[in-house]
Amino acid sequence: MKTIRDRMSWIIVAVLMSVTVVHVDSALADSDSDAKNVLGSWMATVTAEHPPGLPPLTSLITFSPGGGVVESRRLFVPQSPFGTLIATAGHGDWIITDDDEILVKFVFLQQSFDTGELVSKDTVSLALRLEETEHGRYELSGSFESVVQDRDGFVLFKATGTYQANPIRVPRPARDDDD
Repeated sequence: MKTIRDRMSWIIVAVLMSVTVVHVDSALADSDSDAKNVLGSWMATVTAEHPPGLPPLTSLITFSPGGGVVESRRLFVPQSPFGTLIATAGHGDWIITDDDEILVKFVFLQQSFDTGELVSKDTVSLALRLEETEHGRYELSGSFESVVQDRDGFVLFKATGTYQANPIRVPRPARDDDD
């Protein structure tokens, strides 16, 4: 009886996994092409409007199937109110809302360069739109909010502004047509 029960358990697990895979694939296929077009890596320009005077920041962001996102930027911060810092890449999540807005949230950690001690956590939220350019390419544009908190959750700094990104694509090689 134990082997029949074990087989039945494996069959149930296999069926549930198949249903889950079909559900995820059909959800992506049924969604607007926005989900498919946002997948991949992008180079972004982040421009703070508040507080004014901060220089634009260039970052890289990758949208993965299933909603994962990884963002990276300059990891070494030589001057800050907390001394020299190093930062991790940002890790988080993304979704597309019913009105085709792409909402993104990721967190990266800032640590003391000298001791490695956690100094702060920066939570970044993006509200983006995927737009087709006149050349048939896509770009992401919208707004960002960055909230830096110390280890106790006290807000140390907040910035808001604009976000614009272009996809990083491998150029297709030219085809040699046989004459």
